[in-house]
Amino acid sequence: MKISEYITKYLSETEEIVKSIDKEAIEKVVNVLLWVKSQKGRLFFLGVGGGAGTGSHAANDFNKYAKISSFCLSDNASLITALTNDENFDAIFKRQLEMHSLTPNDCLFIFSVGGGTETTSKNLVAAIEYAKEIGAKIVGVVGKDTGATAQKGDGCIIVPCPEESRRTAHTESFQLMMDHLIVFLLDEIGNEMKNKAIFWDRDGIINKVVTRNGETSSPWKLEEFEILSDVKECLEMSKEMGFLNIVFTNQPDISRGNLRIEDLEKMHKIIAEKLPMDEIKFCPHDNQDNCSCRKPKPGLISEAVEKWSIDLGKSYVIGDSWKDIEAGKSAGCKTFLLRREYNKDFQKDYDFEINNLKQAVKIIKKLDKK
Repeated sequence: MKISEYITKYLSETEEIVKSIDKEAIEKVVNVLLWVKSQKGRLFFLGVGGGAGTGSHAANDFNKYAKISSFCLSDNASLITALTNDENFDAIFKRQLEMHSLTPNDCLFIFSVGGGTETTSKNLVAAIEYAKEIGAKIVGVVGKDTGATAQKGDGCIIVPCPEESRRTAHTESFQLMMDHLIVFLLDEIGNEMKNKAIFWDRDGIINKVVTRNGETSSPWKLEEFEILSDVKECLEMSKEMGFLNIVFTNQPDISRGNLRIEDLEKMHKIIAEKLPMDEIKFCPHDNQDNCSCRKPKPGLISEAVEKWSIDLGKSYVIGDSWKDIEAGKSAGCKTFLLRREYNKDFQKDYDFEINNLKQAVKIIKKLDKK
């Protein structure tokens, strides 16, 4: 093949990749990084060979432009050689993450062709498994969808392969391109970008309600608290779309003496441990307390907006009572009423009526793409 033919073919393949690369996957990675930044989390770049070099470059970019505290775990030659000599090469990234006290607010950013397998780049696999144990986020730019990064990550950009013999070349070229695309996106419009959220009522939406003397009630005791079966999947779908999941709930039985704060905290601990929930906000007051946080007032939503920098025009409320709907409307959110037997006569001015939570998530997914 002539030199000019090779150049033309290589650039033609590059153009093909640009046209076919998954733009939604890029946006998903950006949403994860925005979340990490909002939590003041850290980025840890991992890679071997060319991926290590790109990781070093990216750590500089994300520190300087994206204003996210970033580290490249292949930069410290003394530490890497010591860990390789004293332990083994497969442990070099996991051990560093342990030394950095990885937290659930942190994120691994992986540059790799294969993405880490049991035969190639096992050190990436060990780091990914450790991050999953901790609850940290994982994103990456890789050349195959079969490795641990693509299979277990919270967001992964797969570089298409128009020519197998140049998979590594194209993947590593686009890793640097994705670094620049994402970091300068965060730099140029990151300050204007706000989070989007779904505000979930608790009783009747997240957990089952209780019937007392023919009336619907929230659980008063821990043994009465039971998470509904379809909730976890819907919350996971919400997170995949880049939404914050926030519970906002009235719990006046605290003020009335029917519910101990200790039991409420245990219920909310169950939610936090079992479900992908970012925050649980509750109002313990009764009507006569005239507080600003009790629904139908939007106080709980307003508190979350201040903490999380939320764009209410892109956010939603899902509830089963007129108080939920009115709070959402007052705040400027789109609202969903989950139809139940106990609210069959309610005809308040909600935006959407649903029979199950999956319907709400599907509608939100369509709206979010517009």
